[in-house]
Amino acid sequence: MILLPYFWTLVPMLGTERLAEYYFIGKDPLFYSISGFRLEVDIICALVGSFAAGATLKSFKLATVSQSASVATLLVGVFVACDPRVCYSGGPDGLESVRIGLFLGSVAVAGAALGASARSSPGERRWEAALSESARFFAIAWYPVIFTFAGAKLLPPLDPWATTAILFVAAAATSASAAPNIGVRKGAAIPMATILLMVIVSAGIALPYLGTLASNVLQMALAVGLGGAAGATAAGVENMRQSLRRAVPVLFAASVILVLTMTVVAIPDAVSGVLPGPATTTAGGLAMGSPVYAAAYMDAPQGHAEGVGTTISFSGTNTTSIQADNFLAGGLGVHSAGCCVDGIDYAYRFDLYLFHGGNESLAASGWEVCDDNIACGGHSWKVLLLSQERQIGQGDFEGNVTLRMVWSGNNLVWLYSEGVGRFLNLTSFKTPGQENTDFNTGVSGGVSLSPQKEAYFFQFGVMSRYPLGHGGWRVSFVCPSTFSDGTWTCIPHASTLLGSDSYWKVIWRWGENYPGVSIRSDEAWQATFAFSSTRAAVDLQKLW
Repeated sequence: MILLPYFWTLVPMLGTERLAEYYFIGKDPLFYSISGFRLEVDIICALVGSFAAGATLKSFKLATVSQSASVATLLVGVFVACDPRVCYSGGPDGLESVRIGLFLGSVAVAGAALGASARSSPGERRWEAALSESARFFAIAWYPVIFTFAGAKLLPPLDPWATTAILFVAAAATSASAAPNIGVRKGAAIPMATILLMVIVSAGIALPYLGTLASNVLQMALAVGLGGAAGATAAGVENMRQSLRRAVPVLFAASVILVLTMTVVAIPDAVSGVLPGPATTTAGGLAMGSPVYAAAYMDAPQGHAEGVGTTISFSGTNTTSIQADNFLAGGLGVHSAGCCVDGIDYAYRFDLYLFHGGNESLAASGWEVCDDNIACGGHSWKVLLLSQERQIGQGDFEGNVTLRMVWSGNNLVWLYSEGVGRFLNLTSFKTPGQENTDFNTGVSGGVSLSPQKEAYFFQFGVMSRYPLGHGGWRVSFVCPSTFSDGTWTCIPHASTLLGSDSYWKVIWRWGENYPGVSIRSDEAWQATFAFSSTRAAVDLQKLW
């Protein structure tokens, strides 16, 4: 009897995966429709199948075993027993199978508990109560927590307060439900113990920027601790116990709906950016961050190129207008597609930094990122593949600097030239084998239900740690260009782009909005960025 629930949960989940694989390998456009809803299919199958298992077997223990086995078999099917072209990604730390397994497993355990309680006596043994309540809290809290560690904002502009509110309510409901069965103290401890597990298994994707998350993690912990204490205290009041028991199924159902809604509608606000170290020198290296950004893009249909480049000048800038802890940068960014795992793509930048003291430096960076896609664990993540910095100019920031990124076989090369000098090699990088060896250029269609209407593959623009907020600076770009068939060609058309719309992929942008910036073009193939308090840049406006 235990085998039947195992199969009725596994078959639709694994069947959906195999169907997606079939369309992907056959290059059928239907793949994208199926792929986008694989996570929702898995959540629904795990929940409905486990509830039915609990109700049919009338045993929380047996239902948990059968449904955990279904989830484990699915993971083997998508991480191990799969075509290498479509196997799921292990993520930055190789633990995506653990993370998605814990999430789907928690949904299954919580569903099994509800199903078993609906058909058997309401009394639960202590271990059953502790496990089922932990699973409920894990399932509800997973998305707000994992996207925080992914360095994204799940519910902007309300983040992080929306995350805090969700965790507080979930912790209160969990402890209130658990306390009558296992005691007030243990009931209050369950949410804290569960979120500690979530932090342990999530920290690996955030190691490069873990320090910047400290305040958010502390806020989450406080919300869970206070919510757990409040719920357990309320459960200690005799006349509230029965009401709380009756409310648990309703709260869990509402929470599952919330989780499903977030996977479909709540598009995370994700930025891939690097910031230099100490602003008055170039010795501090580069670190992940979220710069403010204003840009322009190659306004053309989607295409491909073997290289991209532009010439940049800070002529007209007074370096004292740059705050001592800030910087002014001009550069370009471009997208390069991955060939295989759905959701994974690559992008590269080449930027020229100017500091308060007049020093200039070049910065090359490369990214591997994933969307909130189940093939990447059901959440976004980012990896800084390359960051290289070099000081140039010796304070002579009046001169032009030409930046180029060019493919050479499987290698990507960053080249620069000062003034009319020869091109020098800043660095080169052997790209991952699963990456296509060219750049995407132009504009691609967006994703439904997303704030991203289009993806702007080739962009050029300015960045700072935070807005300069006054005049005294200017960044000029001449001939943003592409390289194909041995020829460099200035892009035929360009339009403006605010940071909020600077998507180079489904959820990924190069920065946040940069207020007080004007962008103008006095002639074709030239653009100038400068401060303006009255004529701020307009999104998607033609430059040439």
